[in-house]
Amino acid sequence: MANQLQVKSETIETYINLLEKSFSIYRLKGFTNNARKEITKMDKIIFWDNGIRNAIIDDFRDMNNRNDHGQLFENFMISERIKMNMWQNPSLKSYFWRNYNKSEVDYVELDKNI
Repeated sequence: MANQLQVKSETIETYINLLEKSFSIYRLKGFTNNARKEITKMDKIIFWDNGIRNAIIDDFRDMNNRNDHGQLFENFMISERIKMNMWQNPSLKSYFWRNYNKSEVDYVELDKNI
């Protein structure tokens, strides 16, 4: 992201921290059992509200005219699941999983009490 925007990575990290502290985004951490085969360095950014996401990318078009249906749906489902778990089952921890072969699971839950 820093390369695309032509800014320092520290600047991006500062902005992400600010958005997280203002409850605009949630950092979904990578899950790993085998650090050699799995990627965990980059977090996945989840917006608490798709409206904030749409405002940041300046796209409020009708769903029929958009090409980011998958990203909107993924963000919505993950954010709503995390919100529900925070109230009903706070022992659940949320992750995503990705490996170097580009396989990915968008959302993983683990119960820290088990």
